[in-house]
Amino acid sequence: MLDLPQVTQLVLTLHYPIHVNAVVDFTFTAIINCLGMRFIDINSLLKKILPNNRITRNEKTLHSTYGRIYVISTVSNVPFKKSEEKKLIKVLILKSLYKELTDISVEVNRIYQIQIVILIASFFTVLTGFYYISFAGIFFKNIDLHEHWSAKVNGLLWCIAYSYRFYDITITCSRVSSEAMKTKEILFEIRNATEDEELQCEIDQFTLQITQCPLVFTACGLFTLDYSFFENFIGRVLMYTVILIQFSPDVQNLL
Repeated sequence: MLDLPQVTQLVLTLHYPIHVNAVVDFTFTAIINCLGMRFIDINSLLKKILPNNRITRNEKTLHSTYGRIYVISTVSNVPFKKSEEKKLIKVLILKSLYKELTDISVEVNRIYQIQIVILIASFFTVLTGFYYISFAGIFFKNIDLHEHWSAKVNGLLWCIAYSYRFYDITITCSRVSSEAMKTKEILFEIRNATEDEELQCEIDQFTLQITQCPLVFTACGLFTLDYSFFENFIGRVLMYTVILIQFSPDVQNLL
């Protein structure tokens, strides 16, 4: 039987890489979440530029007279020049901030891309193995579930833990990328709501910047971390788990 120093050494030897990998992916997702909050702030500031009624030069107001009869009156000659200049300054500042956030996101992705590839490979191997072991422990007759129930529960818990870690990485990256692309939609709304040519030109440049350099998180350019990749990854894990079950010699006992 192992004594306490041997148990401690065994735990540190086996669990230390797991904990280090967990620190890496949690740090990566925390940084990406912070960047995503900044993109949300930029989008909220851009939405404030939009007028409430989406009408710029002529404000149409409805006056109710005689119950259901409405007379539309147009208010013109409103000084819009200062307002348009303020909007232009805001767009210029937010354009610069957006560019800096995009550069920071790309640099963070470049720093962690090798670790992400290693994590994806480890997630695939561990999840496939744990799914197969869990299935074998539950359904194969030569393995007594009552004697090894703690090992089966432990395997299921590790499956959930690794699945959540991979889910957290991919969904966080996908959510931040989607939030960054929402900026282009808001810019289109601002452009349609203004008649200032200088502001429209600046918005066109801002939109072109987002279109040519979209924010996408990848693993060394091999995979794009988004919802579809998460679905394909889980599908591949289940496919190889089924293959392992089919080639297992104990599968004949199920028939």
